[in-house]
Amino acid sequence: MFVSVAEFEISVPTRVQMAVYGESVLLSCTFPVSGSWDAGSSVITWQRHLEVVHSFFHGRDQLQYQSPRYANRTSLFHQEMNKGNASLRLDRTTLEDAGELDRTTLEDAGEYTCSISTQLGSQMKSFGLKVAAFYPEPRLHISMLNDGHVEVRVTSEGGYPSPSLQWLMGNESDITNVTHTQLRQDQHTRLYSVNSKLNLSGTVNSSITFVMKNPDLGQEIRRNIDLFSAFYPEPRLHISMLNDGHVEVRVTSEGGYPSPSLQWLMGKESDITNVTHTQLRQDQHTRLYSVNSKLNLSGTVNSSITFVMKNPDLGQEIRRNINLFSGGFIKTTRPGEFY
Repeated sequence: MFVSVAEFEISVPTRVQMAVYGESVLLSCTFPVSGSWDAGSSVITWQRHLEVVHSFFHGRDQLQYQSPRYANRTSLFHQEMNKGNASLRLDRTTLEDAGELDRTTLEDAGEYTCSISTQLGSQMKSFGLKVAAFYPEPRLHISMLNDGHVEVRVTSEGGYPSPSLQWLMGNESDITNVTHTQLRQDQHTRLYSVNSKLNLSGTVNSSITFVMKNPDLGQEIRRNIDLFSAFYPEPRLHISMLNDGHVEVRVTSEGGYPSPSLQWLMGKESDITNVTHTQLRQDQHTRLYSVNSKLNLSGTVNSSITFVMKNPDLGQEIRRNINLFSGGFIKTTRPGEFY
């Protein structure tokens, strides 16, 4: 097939190409060929701005002219050159700074030029390359603040470019304007870390939706967060005599939310909470709390103790009187509630 010089036209992408951070990308470039391909008289050169990314002439790669940042990261398809394929494979795409003299330019993003010269003609064409990174699955952190509010915080690290974020209440009402978001960019990798939080009061049975988008890659992460409160079951009472003569009074309850407030009273008046020991454990799956609170007493003859547990979100208050008598007899104000 004969191709005239006037008809020599190479083909490159007409739109900006997208590369995924850390992965390989194919920079496409094709050219017309005649019935025979003469590698010795052909020149293929890839450039990014003024840098030489890869060059081929005299029938072989000429890597001595390659910019150091592309060393061991580029390759041509030699077996397909006789079919007009001058495409370049670029490995391990990055966003890192380009060096002391070019701090503002992302390393692999930019304009790439494919130049072809054969016996049939010469031409060069350029196109843009963008590099982006998917955001990992966000992590959810929920904590109860001292003022009774609930802090809902979502974090994700290692994406690019900066994402768009949205918070919704009940999948409809946009509450993004009352959230606080921090975006931090790693000075070396240039990847972003996201830390977005929302403070809520009166969170009983609240449904929240968090949406994070990376428009360059078409990535959308949408997560529903259901906040709820759960009543604490009737507590169980455990009383045992210790070897040192003290009496241990222990109260347990499992399956409530959020963490409760606890109080121990001696004779319904004197607060002795500061001499008790309480453990709160949260199930990693259900997020419900288990309560284990104990009090050690000496001289417990005719002692009256009151245990109070409150779930403020639900207005739940459990108040139980425990009467200890000599001889180890135990009585509560509601027999049968403790077992």
